[in-house]
Formats: sequence, structure tokens, C-alpha cells
Amino acid sequence: MNPIVSSPMTPPNPSLKYLVRHEEAKAWRVELPARVGKPKATYFNDSDYGGKTPAMVEAQYHRDAFFANEKLPLEARVRRTKKMIDRGETLSIREVRDRGRHLVVGRWQYSTGGTTKTKTVARSVRLYGYEVAYAQVHAAVTKGVSDEAARVASAGMRLATRSRKRQSPTESATC
Repeated sequence: MNPIVSSPMTPPNPSLKYLVRHEEAKAWRVELPARVGKPKATYFNDSDYGGKTPAMVEAQYHRDAFFANEKLPLEARVRRTKKMIDRGETLSIREVRDRGRHLVVGRWQYSTGGTTKTKTVARSVRLYGYEVAYAQVHAAVTKGVSDEAARVASAGMRLATRSRKRQSPTESATC
């Protein structure tokens, strides 16, 4: 007699959604979508549950309990759908739309102490409106890029004047 059918519990949903089989490890992995933070992965080993099928059934029960606890149907799309739209012509400015936010994000690179770092500025479209958010991000990125360009140019000028001072007068006359 089938133990699942004779069990007082309702059978799990037969779908294999969010279940992945790892033959090398002889286990089922249930990777549940993250509501907050990272996705959670749980493994169900064949040896712990008495075989491949019982481990799969236990994994399905685990998945179904998660969705019941979250009050979501198993078919619901629960992963975030992040959409990025490039809005800058030459500057790195993007519009980011996510389920919970709508931002205008700008980035530029600068160097300090020999390492390159990235500076990010973001404005909420819901808070400022699109035009104001874009204008503020555009101004910040433009200022950041121009400041970095001026800093690099002045550093280059300092290096060029140092190298000219090191040359002897006869070397500069031959150039």
C-alpha cells in the first residue's frame, strides 16, 4: 500500500517547481524565493528519507508549507523583476524599476590612492518626480565626472612639469 495515499495528510502538489535534483549528491534541493534577503536552499537527501521518491515528496511538502505560510499560490511569480532602462547618452544614468521602487541611478568612477572606486547617486521618482530626479542625478554625475577629469588633468600636469624639471638643458634643446 502507498504510504502517501494512506496518510491522513493531504498529498503535496505534484509540481517540481522550485525543486532541483542533484544526482551526484543523491538529494533534492528546494530553492525557495526570497521574500526578504537571499533565496533559501534546503536539501533533502535520499538516505535521510529512505529513497529518491520519499525525499522528493518531503521536499514538495516543505515547498508547499512555505507557500501556505506566505499565503501565496504555488503558481505566483514571487521573484523580483528588476528592469533597468539606460537614460544617459554618454553618462551612466539608468532608470531602475522594481516591484517596490522606481529610481533614477547615476554612476561614475574616480581613483584614490591608486585604486578605482565607483560613486553612485540615486533619486526616487516617487519622491521627486521623474524630471527633478533625472535633473539631480544628471547634475551630480556631470559634476563628479568633471571633477575627476580636472583632478586627473592637474595630476598629469604636475607629472609633466616634474619630468621637464629633471631633464637637463641640453636634452630639452634636442627635443
